[in-house]
Amino acid sequence: HHGDHEIMFHVAPMLPKMENAEQQLVRKRRIGNDITCIVFQDGGQFTPPIESQVLHNYIVVSPIVHKGVTFYKVSVARRQTVEKFGPPLALPSVYERNATLRTYLLTKLVNANLAAMRSPGLASKIAYPAKMAFLNGLVEKYAPSKSRSCLLYTSDAADDRISVDLGGR
Repeated sequence: HHGDHEIMFHVAPMLPKMENAEQQLVRKRRIGNDITCIVFQDGGQFTPPIESQVLHNYIVVSPIVHKGVTFYKVSVARRQTVEKFGPPLALPSVYERNATLRTYLLTKLVNANLAAMRSPGLASKIAYPAKMAFLNGLVEKYAPSKSRSCLLYTSDAADDRISVDLGGR
C-alpha cells in the first residue's frame, strides 16, 4: 500500500518460467497487462521490452555507484497520449537509496497509473467498463428486482461520464 492505493508488483525474474517457451508469453502477458512498469536496468539504453496495448508508462531505475555508495538514476518513458505526471524528476535525476527514494518512486508509480487511466485510449478500455461493473453491482444490490428493467446505462462518449436513465422516474 502507498497511501490509499494498493500496489501489486510483478517481478519478471520471479514469475514462473516455461522451459521450452522461447517467447515466455506467460510472463509477457502478466507484465503486458500492467499500466506502468518499473524497469531496473544495469546500463545501456532503454528500449521498451514488451509491446502492449495496456502498458503506457515505464519508470526506469539504473544503479550508479560513486565512491562506494549506490545511487539510482530515475527516468520516465510514457506514451504521447499520457500527460506528464509528478512528482517531477530532479536535475540530475540521481537519488540516494533511502526511504525518500522509496516514497518518491511509489508516488511516481501511482501518479503514472492515474495519468495513463485518463489517456484517451486506456480510459475507454478500463475506466468505462469498471464504472459499468460498479453501477451494475449497485443495481443488483440495492434496486428491487421489479424496477431493474427500467434502468438504462448510457455513456456520453465526449467526456466518458456515465448517466443513468431511470425511465422518467
